[in-house]
Amino acid sequence: MKRFRIPALVALALAAACMTTVAVAQNESGTEARAPFTQVQGDLRQVLPNTIHGQGVHCPPGTVPTGGGGKSPNDFLVMTESFADGDEWIVTYRNIGGQPANFRPFAVCSTP
Repeated sequence: MKRFRIPALVALALAAACMTTVAVAQNESGTEARAPFTQVQGDLRQVLPNTIHGQGVHCPPGTVPTGGGGKSPNDFLVMTESFADGDEWIVTYRNIGGQPANFRPFAVCSTP
């Protein structure tokens, strides 16, 4: 079987042609329009060894969660869930270590 070589520039051109374009909304001045958002930090929570703990963070009135998660300096905390529920972002961690560990949930909130 004979092999074909495709020059690098031809391969690059093919790859560029296959890429899709993402449309971005523009405001009246022609610049990108971005929705205002607020990041809300929750209280520090402790997860005991070999347990699971979840915590929610509520968005301010008039806003909805568009993202979120949790922050932890501990390598033995594993995030098991992260989702929106009404005006709240909920995150759940499992402690797979042998000592208590902390996390802080957060929500990213925007005007609908």
